[in-house]
Amino acid sequence: MLGFPHAPPDGLDGRVLVESPLVAAVAADDPFAGQAAVTLDELAARPLICLPRGHGLRAALDAALAARSLTARVGFESGAMTLLLRLAARGAGVAVVPEPALGAAGVAALARPPVAVPITPEIRTRLHLVWRSGGPGGPAARALLESLLR
Repeated sequence: MLGFPHAPPDGLDGRVLVESPLVAAVAADDPFAGQAAVTLDELAARPLICLPRGHGLRAALDAALAARSLTARVGFESGAMTLLLRLAARGAGVAVVPEPALGAAGVAALARPPVAVPITPEIRTRLHLVWRSGGPGGPAARALLESLLR
């Protein structure tokens, strides 16, 4: 499974398993916490906590910002979504994550979990099940793929 904001790159075929909007996750006492939504301009003005470059979610965020001639001010990067959310909950910055990530058990168990604030305009990310174009080479891999696609 791989994350891409759009279709998989050349040489790969796939199916979208999950498509989610990105949200700004912040500490309960953060100024964004009381807002109905956060704009891209507001996001670009704050230190962000996000996944590293090369991840589909990060590509979606960077593309949305670049479309408005903005760049992310990244304060912290990690490939561990729960860590991003724990840092945001403690006020270390604004985590940009898929909305469903806030429901993870490790996040829900926090004494003061982060608050999700929608981003406007909406940014969406997709998680794809991918395989080489033309399908998997071996019979076991083909059978697994067929089973997963059912």
